[in-house]
Amino acid sequence: QGALVQVIPGIGRCTSLNFRPDRTQFIQITIGKIRAAFFCDPCGAGALMHMQHVLFDQSAVTHDSRLLSLDFLGGWGEQIFLQGNVTFQDTETTAGPNADSPTNNVRPATGASDYVLNMMMGFDSLDGRHSGNLLYNVFGARLYVAGRLGAPDGYEQPFHSLDLNYSFYPNDSWTVKLKVQNILDETIEIKRADVITFAEAPGVAVSLNVKYEF
Repeated sequence: QGALVQVIPGIGRCTSLNFRPDRTQFIQITIGKIRAAFFCDPCGAGALMHMQHVLFDQSAVTHDSRLLSLDFLGGWGEQIFLQGNVTFQDTETTAGPNADSPTNNVRPATGASDYVLNMMMGFDSLDGRHSGNLLYNVFGARLYVAGRLGAPDGYEQPFHSLDLNYSFYPNDSWTVKLKVQNILDETIEIKRADVITFAEAPGVAVSLNVKYEF
């Protein structure tokens, strides 16, 4: 699926563009301080396309990152490390005078979570033949679609992502890579007023790649 976006000359410059074709269609354009969001409402019986103009007022972000080596354990500890970061943010969006009948004039910024956590446990063998990592990510509920005409806002629910990557280098010619995604078999959900209006189960994905160079 594609989308055509036209910016009218003389009203400003398009500073950001987001397109999410994997789920509900969503296009977001920012012109100065005005954000125009075009989307297909997942709560409606049909494809309800509409636009809302909003004015951003506040955004506060706190970020922290840490890297921990376990070499003090000796042996296997020298080959393992832990890394992680966490972000806390507080955003507020206020509807502008041209807003198309939003249910809530003040709400969080679209796609912004109160928190985002990333953690990784990595492994690199001393002989350089093995490497791998276990990646975990989770984000807080985030506004996915703004309600209008009394319909509640839609929030994408927290998604606990756990992925595994492993690489094996038996010699200079061969490379074997294994990837396992969404090990926890999580489901993508969007809720409006505690009612699930959209759900997608991406499932667990496994891939094996073998490469030979000569």
